[in-house]
Amino acid sequence: MKTKASRLTAVILVITLLAALGVPALAQESESGEVFRYVSLGASNSNGYALHGYLTEEMYANPILSGAQTGTPGDISGYRRTPPYSYPALVKEYFENLGYTVEHAQLAQSSMRVEELRFLLDESFTTDEYMRWRFYAPDNSWTWWHSNLDALREDYRQSITEADFITYDMGLNNFGVYLTNNLMSHSYGNDLHYVIDDGYADLFYSLRGRLESAVTALGIVDQGTLDTVDDLMDTMAYALLGYCTSFDATIGIIREWNPDASLVVLNVQNIMAGLELSVEGISIPLGDIVGAVTTVANTYTSLLSPYAGEYLYADVTENGRVTCFIDQLAEYNGDPDTLDRDMRDCLDVYDTALPMYLKFRVAARIAAFMGDETAIAAETDKKVFRSNLPYFAEFCEENCPELYEKTLSNAYDVIMSILQAGIAVNPVPAGGLLGGADTGRLEDELVDKLFETINNVTDANLAGGSFSDEDIKNAVDYVLYCDDAKAVAAIGIRASIGNTFFSHPNRQGCRELFEAVINAYEKDIDGSAAFTDMMKEASENAVRGTVGFGVSAAYALIDSVASALGLDESVVSALKQMAPDADNIAELIIRELGIRDIKDLSLILDCIEEVAEKMREPGHSLVRVEARKATVFAPGNVEYYVCADCGRLFADPQGLTETDASSVTVPRLSVTALIKALFRR
Repeated sequence: MKTKASRLTAVILVITLLAALGVPALAQESESGEVFRYVSLGASNSNGYALHGYLTEEMYANPILSGAQTGTPGDISGYRRTPPYSYPALVKEYFENLGYTVEHAQLAQSSMRVEELRFLLDESFTTDEYMRWRFYAPDNSWTWWHSNLDALREDYRQSITEADFITYDMGLNNFGVYLTNNLMSHSYGNDLHYVIDDGYADLFYSLRGRLESAVTALGIVDQGTLDTVDDLMDTMAYALLGYCTSFDATIGIIREWNPDASLVVLNVQNIMAGLELSVEGISIPLGDIVGAVTTVANTYTSLLSPYAGEYLYADVTENGRVTCFIDQLAEYNGDPDTLDRDMRDCLDVYDTALPMYLKFRVAARIAAFMGDETAIAAETDKKVFRSNLPYFAEFCEENCPELYEKTLSNAYDVIMSILQAGIAVNPVPAGGLLGGADTGRLEDELVDKLFETINNVTDANLAGGSFSDEDIKNAVDYVLYCDDAKAVAAIGIRASIGNTFFSHPNRQGCRELFEAVINAYEKDIDGSAAFTDMMKEASENAVRGTVGFGVSAAYALIDSVASALGLDESVVSALKQMAPDADNIAELIIRELGIRDIKDLSLILDCIEEVAEKMREPGHSLVRVEARKATVFAPGNVEYYVCADCGRLFADPQGLTETDASSVTVPRLSVTALIKALFRR
């Protein structure tokens, strides 16, 4: 089933159209004692992946034999399981506190894109390669839904039909799992005919072909580079258009089945926020690129979808994302006692592409040292190791609990420090990876070196010592020994290799998601209101930026805005007549022009910055001094500005805030501080 052309038109309009739409409120009033049915739709962002309780206690004790890592529905998928502290659990608790008896259907499954939800709701929708790889292929019994597709579809239909409240948190994997896996492995198809009407797909490929021909004729790039660009364009377009078209299709079905439930749609986060690549000295803002794509998706769902009037909208992000486990990792202070149970679970249990199993590896090594025959055999036979995880842990807990706990604590510290150093690599030196480096070999090497490090930590403790700060520094250098290794670690820990919990919300992040949902529900915030909030914030920034502007500066700002927005001379004249009596010139401009476009507000902010720069104190010729990190050999400094004429120092490029040398100087590092700094983000 394909969406109508009118929906594709809306996707295209997303690039230029940002008009606010009015949406009726859907929030319901509570009545004490009622049964309240809540449905959570989503993926691992919703189902509490990596929070303790995502797996059963048996799985934490035996993560291999339990089936936790085989993809069995109800195990790693998170289907019908609600860990404490996940945001659906907090939503359920919220309605219980209002007096409801809440029945919660937790239908979010890990790794799902919007297309997978659509497949479960619409039997006429077919699978693509990504879906066949993990979720459903009729000829592959290992896919998650192979044996229970009919039961799943019925559960989704009945739960949605009966729901009083629905949270819809889909799309992260369109721009996360699918996008990163496709770009790194090229293992999934990107044929746009699957997600949009044939005519529009043909038009896209035709325009792309004409662009290729023109570029080739100029001789600017080689064919290999063009092929890489083609793949990037196809993947981005597929991820975005697949999200938008399937979003409409799923919302349409949900409203067909249940037109009355309060439905809260959460916006898509950018898990790559802040990440940059460095290729031959050129910086590529990968996080910003992915952020631009997710912004288009969020603009579509909040404002431009033909169903925009049929749901509330929760803007859950701060700087593009909520707080995740990776933030916890970045803030690790070197004290393993500060690691909560969730983080320890992540290192002990979760096996995606990086089977750490830290506590079991430590236990097996100790047991072998103490002469246990099974543990000795496990050192050379992976099957023996994988078959006896609980036994090794129980052996150490019974025979040497103090040694086991001390070694575990040291191992947590070392591995956290290595991973912390990995994510601190930014910009990522990605030249080798993009130039054909063997990513698979590098990933295997990273895993092997981490295993070796765990063994080294254990052996040091068995010898009566432990890993010192210097040992940890050496371990970091050993694992991240070259640019390619650093690139694999830096990208992998965020999105590919490594325990994928690093890109998931921790307890604080789940609280932020919960608060966004309830805020939308209580305040009847729809997409239009969320957009209005963005406009309000930009307007307030503009107004603050013109505090202290005199008449001459006000006139200069009007001229600058007129040029940027293409204002008629009559409008400019009218603004200048009102300027002398205005309390704030930006407020006057915004009010009189009736700005409704965030882009126009952004241009006004640029104009304010330009005029403010010209307002700096006369007679100063300011030169920017870049920030410099302190070392053990020399002090550093924060960014500041120095007048080339008089030598005075200023904290801002306008020369409005004078400072001095002591305020801009960063003291020289001690050797201890340097070592600690290596493991901070």
